[in-house]
Amino acid sequence: MTRLSCHLNQSCFLAGHDDRGPFFLGATLSLVDVHVAPFALRLSRVLRPLRGWANPVPGTRWQRWLDALEQDAHVVATTSLDELYAETAEVLGGPGGPVPPHPAATG
Repeated sequence: MTRLSCHLNQSCFLAGHDDRGPFFLGATLSLVDVHVAPFALRLSRVLRPLRGWANPVPGTRWQRWLDALEQDAHVVATTSLDELYAETAEVLGGPGGPVPPHPAATG
C-alpha cells in the first residue's frame, strides 16, 4: 500500500501525461482518464477506512489530476455518493469481511 501511494505521489504513474494537464492528454478529459478514474477515486473512498490510505501529497501531479477528476462534471455525474463507498468498505472490512481494517484507519 505504501509503495503504491509513493509511486502515485512521485508521478511515476502519470509519466506519460501532458504537462499542460490537468488530465492525461491535456486540458480535457480523455479515454485514459475515463478508464483510470474509477480506480483512482476508490482509493480514498474505500481504502482510507480499510487501510488508512493517505491523501495525495499537495502539489504533486497525482493530486492535481485527482482534483481535476473530482471537479469534472462528467465524473461527478457518474460517481456514487460517499455513503455507497462507505457501505462497501464496511462490507469488505467489517466482521467476517475479507479485509480486516488497518490499525491506522481505526485509531
